[in-house]
Amino acid sequence: MKVKSYVCCVQSTDKSLSWILTYMHLSILWQTLTVKEDQIFSMNPPKYDKIEDMAMMTHLHEPAVLYNLKERYAAWMIYTYSGLFCVTVNPYKWLPVYNPEVVLAYRGKKRQEAPPHIFSISDNAYQFMLTDRENQSILITGESGAGKTVNTKRVIQYFATIAASGDKKKEEQTSGKINAFICSCQDVWKG
Repeated sequence: MKVKSYVCCVQSTDKSLSWILTYMHLSILWQTLTVKEDQIFSMNPPKYDKIEDMAMMTHLHEPAVLYNLKERYAAWMIYTYSGLFCVTVNPYKWLPVYNPEVVLAYRGKKRQEAPPHIFSISDNAYQFMLTDRENQSILITGESGAGKTVNTKRVIQYFATIAASGDKKKEEQTSGKINAFICSCQDVWKG
């Protein structure tokens, strides 16, 4: 007998929860559950566990999305792509993923070259602005407490860090030109 695995989406009796995600392996189930057919959804193959872009899932439905977000959040991967969008699950605590070194790691990277992050979204907008010479927008939405303000600050942090690192490069170039000019003048004075 071939065993199928399902993710069941069961309506919770607890009013504070809207959905409960449960693995149900028919071969090891110790109790009988009665569920309506429309409450059973196909499970994605294991290769899609903790997938970075949910648009790539074989089966894209609410239980699969919630399961993926839950699994990524449990591994402290709070950013997940869903096609063109970046979904963030607020960890309600500081994580070491916002340092200036992380900002620079996302600079100039294509979306597929680095894990999902608000800095990747920021860099894409920045690169499109430079390439297309057109204004760009980043829309951050969510319910109260979802992390809109924090993520807006992260976008601003990204642009400020990039601007500061760009100034250092210009400073070094200018400093190098000034030093070269001074050296050439010294050669003239010696001659």
